[in-house]
Amino acid sequence: MASRARVLEAARSLFEEVGFQGATVRLIAERARLSPAGVFTTFDDKVAILCHIVGEHRERLFEELARTVQSLKGSARDRILRIVATIYADEFPRLPMVAAYLGASYGWSQTAEDEHRRLHAGLCAVITDILRDGASKGEIAGHV
Repeated sequence: MASRARVLEAARSLFEEVGFQGATVRLIAERARLSPAGVFTTFDDKVAILCHIVGEHRERLFEELARTVQSLKGSARDRILRIVATIYADEFPRLPMVAAYLGASYGWSQTAEDEHRRLHAGLCAVITDILRDGASKGEIAGHV
């Protein structure tokens, strides 16, 4: 779907250039060479576009973390710190977009919430496994 790809590329660049608040649907449509109605045929609203962009990025990041977690060595604390540092290093350059995503989460739909939870389930499972392993080794208290 070429128009969807154009909307995503236009929104991605505008979010980086002028921020989430400054990137209106009209500006996204102009940059994507569509009408505003054309944007709404592929996404419900600007928040849905933001969630899709952040979701795509995080999905790739979390898949990479899941592949590399087995190679992490050290205590549970050390492994979790490495995961958090990796996420931080990846998301810090896009901090305004991440902040907009967090801000949008206070008013998004149940569908968006369900997608957010699905996206983060793998990361939560990885961290839970590390915590359980640390608890079984006596590195941390149980109750995980």
